[in-house]
Amino acid sequence: MNDPVSGRSVFRRRLTAVAFLAAVTVLGGLIGPRLVAVPDATSTGMKEYADLLATTRAWYADEIAPSKLVYASIHGMLSGLDPHTNFLEPEEYGAMQERQRGSFYGLGIIISKRNGKVTVITTLEGSPADRLGIRAGDIIDRVEGQPIDDLAVDAVVRKLKGPKGTKVRVTIVRPGLPEPLQMTVTRAEIPTNSVSYAFMIEPGVGYIRLKDFTQTSSQELGEAWDRLEKQGMK
Repeated sequence: MNDPVSGRSVFRRRLTAVAFLAAVTVLGGLIGPRLVAVPDATSTGMKEYADLLATTRAWYADEIAPSKLVYASIHGMLSGLDPHTNFLEPEEYGAMQERQRGSFYGLGIIISKRNGKVTVITTLEGSPADRLGIRAGDIIDRVEGQPIDDLAVDAVVRKLKGPKGTKVRVTIVRPGLPEPLQMTVTRAEIPTNSVSYAFMIEPGVGYIRLKDFTQTSSQELGEAWDRLEKQGMK
């Protein structure tokens, strides 16, 4: 028969490791790839933290993953700090890194939920979706044969994204056509622009909208600046 005391000890050691990993993740998310000193996983504070997580999980009404407890506790701790401090869970952090690279691999469409349906708002010029003839107003009914109406838009986006050169099957319902369109789209690199607008608003005065900070922001801003200076921006 299993010894409940030793079993609890093993569980606490595992939670300590998870908690330590979470601490590293928080620091990594805040400062990026730089090397920093992190708390000792065997310190008193970390042991108390692991004990709290173990007790919470033991007395929780349902089965819950240790990682969910850790992430929830981190969000709770950070909520007491200034409103500009955030913890990004792995999926969110990955999405942020993707945005900062200035490009991603996908179909090249902007989608939204309209009347409960995943609808194409626009396609990006020259993208795989644009070349296949997908257009604004098309309804994406299925991805890889699976219905997606119950999924959030972010979840649908994750299904449509993927490694460069891979394919994804989508079922398109187009108003006015009697049958759905079956399309296989090859994912490609889709650039994302930091500078969405750059124009003259009056003689001598230019306007540049920088909507995000990515690896291409500096170059885009410089090009827009030079273009407006040639148009007389002072």
